[in-house]
Amino acid sequence: MSRRRSPPLSLPKKPLLIILSGPSGVGKDALLNRMKEFKYPLEYITTVTTRLRRAGERNHIDYHFIAPEKFQDMI
Repeated sequence: MSRRRSPPLSLPKKPLLIILSGPSGVGKDALLNRMKEFKYPLEYITTVTTRLRRAGERNHIDYHFIAPEKFQDMI
């Protein structure tokens, strides 16, 4: 499933890479949701985690949930 709703009208010649990174609770999701409200033509990645899934989280959408052993094999 893709989170993108519609294709951008045009892509910039030199796309801008934005990385939202920070500790839990600093507002990364709030900022991302605000950017989505403005309909910026953004692409999103789904990160991999070895932690247990929290209530409401969906595998391969919110995160790729994998076993620690599989993660070690991937690196």
